[in-house]
Amino acid sequence: GWYFAEAMGLYNTSEYKHVDLWINGNFVGNYIICESVEVGDNRIEINDLDKANEDANDGVDLEALPKGGTGANGSVPSGSVKGSAKWVNIPNSPENITGGYLLECDFYDRYDAEISGFVTNSGQCITVKSPELATESEVKYIQNIVNHAFEALESDNGYSSEGKYYTEYFDMDSFVSMYILQEISKNLDAALSSFYMFKAEDNDKLYVSPVWDMDHGFGDYYQRFGSNIGEPSGWWSNSITYWSGNRIRTILTKAYMHEDFRNMVSAKWSEFESSGIVENAAGEIGTLSELLTKTGTMNAIRWNHYSSRDYDTSRNGFINASNVNKNFVLTRKGYLDKGFAADASMLYYDANGSTGAVYNHTITSIGDTVTVKGLT
Repeated sequence: GWYFAEAMGLYNTSEYKHVDLWINGNFVGNYIICESVEVGDNRIEINDLDKANEDANDGVDLEALPKGGTGANGSVPSGSVKGSAKWVNIPNSPENITGGYLLECDFYDRYDAEISGFVTNSGQCITVKSPELATESEVKYIQNIVNHAFEALESDNGYSSEGKYYTEYFDMDSFVSMYILQEISKNLDAALSSFYMFKAEDNDKLYVSPVWDMDHGFGDYYQRFGSNIGEPSGWWSNSITYWSGNRIRTILTKAYMHEDFRNMVSAKWSEFESSGIVENAAGEIGTLSELLTKTGTMNAIRWNHYSSRDYDTSRNGFINASNVNKNFVLTRKGYLDKGFAADASMLYYDANGSTGAVYNHTITSIGDTVTVKGLT
């Protein structure tokens, strides 16, 4: 995922290294050591509102302050309450609260464990990762922006109640590139969890970046929400209609329902094709597989990944797993070449008992015959 993200030019992509970890002379596995997603120098270089909040409240222990929210009598509501918000009751906000904000889309139960955040009017849980200890005015400021951005995406004509088109709320280059990365990988958590956006100070745009946590992608998972995401065919990121708790379409699904977004994706895909990005990624997988075969085999034996501690069994298991990733991206490229082509088609329809448009996961072109069915 990071290799693709860097090649696609996504902002603030983490640097990483593969490492063997030994503790007290004992081998405990092969890991990736990487830069975490956080605001700071050489990370996400936006204004640090946590630091600004500390400066505006000199001598106050912010962590000891009570929590507030839009629940009854100022209580902190759960992630299942649409339009709600939660914050820390900090006395003073900085003079400039336009940024920076680091936001994460997440499941509602994980949202409940975080300190600051909000739920959009449609039900999307957004954790405010920075400032983690956010003031009421900060949370309500960024909630208002995200609410209107999502409102525009969810509308048929792409406009919010402010009269602004959805492209005015998002940095479209990062949005389109992130969609393609999530689609080619069929990442289980695409726009569901570990999905980040950030907003810099004095900048109106939401940037859909950086990428994080793609362990259930590139053929490494199986059935979910009626789609086999371990299989390289079919749509995924543009057809997720389930949201934990609130059951809404994700940000990627909403975006792809707009024709101009699909056109932007097709244009960006053509750019990536000309650079050989998929073939280069497959070559990188092969190179890493060869480099890591011995340590990967040791790791498999250490953690009994293949129900055997036999060396040859573990070695073959590691090599086969690497080949799954490589073959997945190469095969999936063929399907997306069709899906992102000029004559690609998307069929939206109403199913019995549903709320909103649905469609099958099959990648189709104009002239194809498809079978539609209702929802159970």
